[in-house]
Amino acid sequence: MKLFIVIFFLSKIIYANTVFEPNKVPNIDYLKKLNQVSELELEAYSKNRIFLMYAYDNIKIGERENIKCNKLSSKFNLNKFNIFNNSMQKYNFQFLQKINMNYIIFCENLTINDILTAGIPNPSVSTLILDFVFDDEFFERAIHHEIFHMIQSNYDVDDLNAEWKMQNSTNFTYAGCSTCAKNFDLSLMEENNGFITKYSQASASEDQAEVFSVWMTNKVVFYSAISNDEILKKKINILENFLTKINFFRND
Repeated sequence: MKLFIVIFFLSKIIYANTVFEPNKVPNIDYLKKLNQVSELELEAYSKNRIFLMYAYDNIKIGERENIKCNKLSSKFNLNKFNIFNNSMQKYNFQFLQKINMNYIIFCENLTINDILTAGIPNPSVSTLILDFVFDDEFFERAIHHEIFHMIQSNYDVDDLNAEWKMQNSTNFTYAGCSTCAKNFDLSLMEENNGFITKYSQASASEDQAEVFSVWMTNKVVFYSAISNDEILKKKINILENFLTKINFFRND
């Protein structure tokens, strides 16, 4: 699976039909207005100030219009929404408020610099954009991955990063950034060597988000995948200690 996940987008809006003022994203509206979702239970989100949005027309944002996403298809994908909803039930919604996640936007074929990406969070405007046609196999992981980036943006992670990097082999160097990776493969590696996926080797930030995403998606799969990898065992212990310090606890 050769798609990658990025962290931030700039808030300058270009060519909007209408602009949603709280986060300055064009061409979006509340998901509950769609006829297809009228029977869905969305109150739990809105009661906790998490507003689900959809793109009713194409989105184009960024200083160079380099972030694009197409409007949501006329036929709403209930299966994909169920994956999203089940993923979100693993979180305490009050914790999500602490990391400034108030708006989640569903659109299709999200790209940055014309490269497909699963999601783009921007804590500065309390927004997470998700590609609603992203591969089902990796969709839940993508959600957790992006949420972890929002966590990183709201807490001091200097100590986490320092301890994390110390676990890697002395001859290993991260690529340097999310788009610098030589391999964007999100499949679990058969021989880990300290990394849960090849994309984990992009940066410490992406490495942590990948570990978090697999761990949040399925603990059994995660611990089976790292059973013979001492570095990853240390990394998940470091990550869990960090999460405990910031009062993050899974609901499942």
